[in-house]
Amino acid sequence: MRIRKISLGLFAAAALAACDNPLDTNPTASIPSGEALDTPEEVRVAVNGMYDAYSVGDLDRNLLVFPDLYSDNFGFQDTYTSDEEVSIKTIRSTNTGVRDIWEGAYVGINRANNVLAALDGVDGLDEDEAAQYRGEALYVRAHLYFVLAEFFGGVPLVTEPTLAVSAGNNVPRSTEAQTYALVETDLREAQRLLLNNSPSRRGRATWGSATALLARVNLYARDWADARTFASQVIGSGDYELVDYGDIWNEKNSDESIFELQYTVNDPGPFAGWFLPDTEGGRGSFVASQSLRSIYGDAVEDRELDSRYLVTFLNGSQFIGKYFRISNGDDNYVMLRLAEMYLIRSEAEARLDGNLAQARADIDAVRERAGLAPLDAEAVVSAQQVLRANLQERRREFVGEGYRFFDLRRFRDALPEIGTLVRDQYRADFRLYFPLPQGDLDANPELTQNPGY
Repeated sequence: MRIRKISLGLFAAAALAACDNPLDTNPTASIPSGEALDTPEEVRVAVNGMYDAYSVGDLDRNLLVFPDLYSDNFGFQDTYTSDEEVSIKTIRSTNTGVRDIWEGAYVGINRANNVLAALDGVDGLDEDEAAQYRGEALYVRAHLYFVLAEFFGGVPLVTEPTLAVSAGNNVPRSTEAQTYALVETDLREAQRLLLNNSPSRRGRATWGSATALLARVNLYARDWADARTFASQVIGSGDYELVDYGDIWNEKNSDESIFELQYTVNDPGPFAGWFLPDTEGGRGSFVASQSLRSIYGDAVEDRELDSRYLVTFLNGSQFIGKYFRISNGDDNYVMLRLAEMYLIRSEAEARLDGNLAQARADIDAVRERAGLAPLDAEAVVSAQQVLRANLQERRREFVGEGYRFFDLRRFRDALPEIGTLVRDQYRADFRLYFPLPQGDLDANPELTQNPGY
């Protein structure tokens, strides 16, 4: 359901048409896979094409939407079968949204592999520029393999260019641990190669984005010590600061932003039309659950004490208001930002049963920005209590940003009430991972389906 142009009167028609379109695997912003990169300019175009791969199919939309839709955060009020399956937590292997995540990720991985394979053989490419491009390609490849590991577990690891769109060349699945190991290796090398953040680097991988992603990857992999270390590096760099919550969305590439996918009038994104109601020109497909809205307070006046509430929910309604540029479709995808680093460090500290005062202070930094009082240090004493406060803050902070399902999966063993919620929501452990797409299973006899599907 990829929508490349969203306008006030055409969103619904564009959405219906896009549902039947095949994956766009050869956008004009990239060099076709399998073609040699012979000149510096061809390399530059190919690097741009890596980032454009997030626009293949519905990859970018689904990375933002599915973790909330496949949790207790979002309800669904539309007619698309693929989204409905995610909402009711009964996903089939033929689900087109799942296919878009799998195939879109492998398109981007293949483009990154093309860049990595070509860099040493291009005459006239400056050494520093080549190092930067290598770092960017490693970052994109690492992020997309991380995406695949989040949704599917272990996946085929392809590190050389191929002519196939997906990993269909008889490559078997690696384990989840092996997938995470490649992600970690790529990101550490990217961190070494990439430049620091600057206005000229907007929309491109930097040292900050590689380090922040290392923090997230290690948190999800339950390497708490490294997660704490990398989050602290980002916080301590001085390159980023917490800003007014509304400015994250009103001002693209705010000082809090570590990495954003860039969308413009000429290269629009898919977000606003799916969230805004028909009175605003959208479909209003994905709406906040009552349980989500209630965590900001029982009474409306209590909810509005949290500055995030009226930013997150359009006029305090069930509709999500973070993505609002429906006329031009140029809302950016805020993929990494500083608030996450504070909450990663806090969680890691509590998981290690370490400095709980620091863990509370990191949560308080996010709460203070939202206009809330600090945690009660006499009530939030144990590591488990800090984790409970952390998860609550993550839920308020990251609505519609692609976190909730993964947070529930990670916290189910740490908090009894989350374990109960996960059992009630998903009914069987196999649903804690998505099914591999049936078309790719059919094309690759070495692939095996996740258990239960």
